[in-house]
Amino acid sequence: MGHPLTRQLLRFRRRTRRIAIAAGLSLAVVVTFTALFAASLARSAPSWWRRYTLDDGLREHATRVENAAVSQLTRTRPADPAWTAGDDNTPWRSERWSIAIREEDANAWLTGRLRNWIAGDDALDIWPEGLTQPQVQFQDGALRLGAQLTFERGQRVLSATIRPEFREDGSLWLRTNWVHVGRLPLPAGPMLARADRSIRDELPDDVGESLSAGAEAAGIFDILRGDAPLSTSPTLRLDDGRAVRLLGLRLREDRIEIDCQTIARRTAARE
Repeated sequence: MGHPLTRQLLRFRRRTRRIAIAAGLSLAVVVTFTALFAASLARSAPSWWRRYTLDDGLREHATRVENAAVSQLTRTRPADPAWTAGDDNTPWRSERWSIAIREEDANAWLTGRLRNWIAGDDALDIWPEGLTQPQVQFQDGALRLGAQLTFERGQRVLSATIRPEFREDGSLWLRTNWVHVGRLPLPAGPMLARADRSIRDELPDDVGESLSAGAEAAGIFDILRGDAPLSTSPTLRLDDGRAVRLLGLRLREDRIEIDCQTIARRTAARE
């Protein structure tokens, strides 16, 4: 018979091995389950996702939305009561006005008109291969922006939760909180940083630099991370020489409300 201390040491080693084996098996089960669960979430479309069919009805809906938006943007507005004619360099401005866009109208336009609108602009005539079903969901204070991408192994719905913010100087900023692959949530910071590196590595230098951070101007991933403004003075130029300045926005359930002001030289305002 061995020494009592030796027997205790052997029993301790056996218990330790059993615990280690049980812990290893448990960890393997947890990791496997987590991986399968994550893969299942990634393959599943988000609960808010809708599949749109680009038929004549949707095209007509999208055209009506675009025409209504153009009508609102180009409408003649009363002058801002606080504006007074000064020297010739003082632009005329209208009183503050607002426009509301429903979620269903925004998605009809995104599906039915966005690609054609981009194709009509030589500076934007780039549509990512395999991208379909662009759409948005409006929430209180945030929006979800997503699209379906087709890969070699199938399709995935990629989306991001974005919070826009107007600051006191009039600049418009975006803050991306989460990126989703299907229903799988991922922290936006690491995902955007990885996308930024991939863009730099895979695309031609001139294209990659325009999307990534540059020395002179911010890239799209800087903007999405909230490191740079989307615009220091968000303005839409109109064909008649006027412009519409965005002053603020409110995100509600199922709609977005945008505050605007029309600006122009006095000669354009009188026409």
